[in-house]
Amino acid sequence: MARRSDQDAALDAVYDQIPDVGCKGLCKASCGPIEMSYRERSRIRERTGITVESAAQSLKKNNLTCSALTDEGRCGAYEYRPAICRLWGASEDMPCRWGCRPTDGQPPLSARESYRLLGAANDAGGGSTSSLHNFTEADVLNAYDQRGEEAIGPASARRENIRQGEESDYFREASQDIPAAFVSPQVIGRYTTALRVLNERQQRPYA
Repeated sequence: MARRSDQDAALDAVYDQIPDVGCKGLCKASCGPIEMSYRERSRIRERTGITVESAAQSLKKNNLTCSALTDEGRCGAYEYRPAICRLWGASEDMPCRWGCRPTDGQPPLSARESYRLLGAANDAGGGSTSSLHNFTEADVLNAYDQRGEEAIGPASARRENIRQGEESDYFREASQDIPAAFVSPQVIGRYTTALRVLNERQQRPYA
C-alpha cells in the first residue's frame, strides 16, 4: 500500500495540471454529494476535521448538500478539495453555472483531459469509493484511443446538451439562492452519462 505522503504528492501533481478558476464563492447551490478517491476523502478529514460523506450515504439521507459547506456557504475544505471540485469551471464538460472560468485566459480543459485527470486522481488516491467513479487514467486513454470523442458518449449529443444549457436558464443571476436539488440537469446528466458510458465500455458495473 502506498504511503500517504506519496499519495498526497501524486494527487498534488494531478491538481497542478488543472487550471485555477477564479471562484466567486457563489456556487454553494451547486455543491451536492460527490465522490472522490479514498485518499482525497481521508486527507480532508485529517486536515480539516470534516468528514465528507459519499454520494450514496448522502442520498440515502436525502441530503443534497455537501457536508464540507460552512454556514456561510463556503467550502470548509477548499485547500484540500478533490479533483472533481477543481475541475468544475475548469473543464469544457463541467462549466460553472456562475460563469467562473480558468484564470489568466487559459482555455478550459477538454473532456478527454478532464476525465483523464479524474482517472489519474483515482490512481493516485487509491481508487474511488464508488464503482461508478472507479476508472483509471489508463481506462480513459484506452477508451479515447478506441473511440475518439465518442468515448464518453455521442459527441453531437454532448455538444447539444452544452448548447441547450448555455442558452437556457442554466446561467442564473448570482443573487439567486437555488437549492442543490435544482442544479442544472444538463451538466449533472452529462457528467453522469459520461461516467456510465465509460464504465460500460470498460465492462465495469454502473452503480
